[in-house]
Amino acid sequence: MKKKYIFKIFVCQLTIIFLCISSAISSSLENSTQKSHITCKKGNIVILGDSFFTTMKDRQGSLESMFQNRFPDFCISNLANGGARFFGFGKNKINMQKSNMKNDILIIGGGANDFITCGKNKKCMTKFLNNILSKDYKKGKLIDVINKHSKVNAKIFIVYPSQVTENAPDGFINVVKFIGQEYAKRMKGLAVNNPNVVWVDASMFINPKKKSHWLEDGYHPSVLGNKRLTIMIKKLYNSDKNILLQKFDEGKYVPQYSCAYSFTKFGFNDNKVPYNYVQVLGLLSVLHNSKLEEKAIIFNEENWKIKNADKYFFRENANYAFTLRSNGKLFGQIQIYSNSKSRSITSISSDYYSFKSDKNNKFKTEGLHIFKQVKNKNEYHFNINKCN
Repeated sequence: MKKKYIFKIFVCQLTIIFLCISSAISSSLENSTQKSHITCKKGNIVILGDSFFTTMKDRQGSLESMFQNRFPDFCISNLANGGARFFGFGKNKINMQKSNMKNDILIIGGGANDFITCGKNKKCMTKFLNNILSKDYKKGKLIDVINKHSKVNAKIFIVYPSQVTENAPDGFINVVKFIGQEYAKRMKGLAVNNPNVVWVDASMFINPKKKSHWLEDGYHPSVLGNKRLTIMIKKLYNSDKNILLQKFDEGKYVPQYSCAYSFTKFGFNDNKVPYNYVQVLGLLSVLHNSKLEEKAIIFNEENWKIKNADKYFFRENANYAFTLRSNGKLFGQIQIYSNSKSRSITSISSDYYSFKSDKNNKFKTEGLHIFKQVKNKNEYHFNINKCN
């Protein structure tokens, strides 16, 4: 009797385990099926290279988030790593940045970290360049990466700057000085010989003389630099690559309408008591740029209601950071003061964001824009009203 009883319990337990596993597998398959219908309608975009492509990686403002905004029907994957080299080791090697499939659009850059090891030795740099891309454009690490990661008719964009800012590290300045023009010339040659390849000199639209286009280190693109890169790639993707022979036309931002605005912070104090207070209010404008095909927000006036706040904070740090989508929702990231005494600064972005509006037919931004910070459960309510 005991044996039969124990056997029944054992069978029962097996049944429960089986049902749980079946449920988990079913759920997993269901989730994977749902994900497969979300994006990738037009294909895949993969980014390979070094830290030139990793500003704000995996967050709003990153290169991949900007590409997703410009190419909504593509799946985007940014495999670039800081410090990556064509002749590195393991994961530090650009060739080891593995994509699971052949891609429709390939963004690739790199070589600077290889060249830096040469110091000011141009002969050493030239040897690296020849191994990255041979003089006849047929062999090299770059060709290996292109063949490995791109479909037969894929569009390939080779991106790197031929100029850098004055405050860039000496090593990077040496690279540009001794091999930069030769690198650009070699990539142009590849583009001439391969109709699917486009050489993109990032210096054409990430201006070395404009601090806002770069991070403080002087050689990595800022969020604005990322945005300008994706604008250029989108233009090139939809047109003849001879556009590269022309100067990048930034166009002009033309005011469309102005509105009143306020930022109110909602959160909990140390005793878990809820609070809310107005941080700032003022006037903003929505501008349209036909060349860049976007609408952006600038802050014309700001009246801070918290202590020690810089009265020009938004105008210096947040203009053009938010762009406007056709449905009235915002895209981007800005910095804002994190508490009532303005002792520190935090970032809010459209990663966790919702938009509520009863009347946004004419003035698309008008309504309540709610930005959530998941970790500390704070909310910033960006209210835009009285537009005219």
